Parts: sequence; structure tokens; C-alpha cells
Amino acid sequence: MKDIDNTKQVISGELCVGSWFYSAPRITPDQDGRIVVISMKCFGPLEVYEWGIDADGDFYEKYQWIENDLYDDDYEKKISKEKFVKQIENMKSLIRDTEVSGWKDDYDKILQMIEDGKLTFDSDRIAEGYAKRPWLHKNVIERITDDCGLQPGYHFRNGLDVGCGAGLSARLCD
Repeated sequence: MKDIDNTKQVISGELCVGSWFYSAPRITPDQDGRIVVISMKCFGPLEVYEWGIDADGDFYEKYQWIENDLYDDDYEKKISKEKFVKQIENMKSLIRDTEVSGWKDDYDKILQMIEDGKLTFDSDRIAEGYAKRPWLHKNVIERITDDCGLQPGYHFRNGLDVGCGAGLSARLCD
């Protein structure tokens, strides 16, 4: 592949511009509670930029230089809402007239959610995602009941949901 700065192509669902690969915007939090809205990776030199919202609801910018351990250029810092919105606007300009132009709708939705104060790690929004798979929670409770030799329909007084996302498993089986 030629490394020409103005060449834009889609490879495996990512937008490639020169040696940079851009991932589709995300609205759902990752395992650390971060909402990674913009992610770009370069494969020469190996480096990664990321912009998003952390688990505390703060906008952040993250940079990693992966190619050489001799340089410690990595950083993560909080940024202003204005700087974050500017990054999204820059992405909208970059994707214009490309095969991933549908990302524009995702970025517009993210901007609206920021304006409405809804793009944060809140349990109501996360619960909506879990609501699509409640069968798993019921199966887990049934398995615990069987393994412990308890009567069907036994109600647990207390429960501990450790390392399982938003902690909704125990609440779903009330």
C-alpha cells in the first residue's frame, strides 16, 4: 500500500489515511468505563492516539509511543469539552466523502449526547445494554441454587457481583 497522505481507503472496517488507521466511534464504555470516541493508530512509527470520556465523566486525550522503549512520550491528560468537540469536528471533516461517511451520523449523535449530558458512564444507560440478555443472569442464579442444594425459588438476602461490569446481575434477579 502506498503511503500517500491524501489517500483514503477502508481496510477491515477502519479508515486508512496514509499510515494512520481510524476506528469507528464508540458510545458504549469499555471494561475500564471509558468511552473511546476517537482512536487512531499508526504503524510506522507505532503510536496510538485516543480521545474519549473516562469513567469519571471527564474528557481525555491519550497518546502511546509503542515503537521504542527508550522514549517515554506516553501521556494521558484531561482536556476541555471544547477541545474534545473540536477533535470530533476534525474527524467529521476527515471522513467526508469516504466509504465511512456513515460515521458522521455517529459523531453527530455523540455531539448531541454531550450537549444533553448523556454521554457518561451511567448505570441506566448500561442497564439498557444488559436488558437484551437477561437470560444469563437467571441461569447463573439457577446454577448457584442447584450447586448449593437450595430449594427452587430460594431468594438470596445478599449477593456480591464481582468484576462483572456494571453490577447488575444481582439486581436483575430480585
